[in-house]
Amino acid sequence: MEAVLPVVPVTGETTWSFLQRVAAAYRLQAGDLTAW
Repeated sequence: MEAVLPVVPVTGETTWSFLQRVAAAYRLQAGDLTAW
C-alpha cells in the first residue's frame, strides 16, 4: 500500500504518537498498525 499522505515524524515525537497520526491518516486504530 502506498502512502496517500506524506507522513513523517515530528522532531521529538514519540513512536506511539507517530503511529497514532499515521493510523488516523488511514482511518485506522494505532493497534491495527502494530499488529502488522
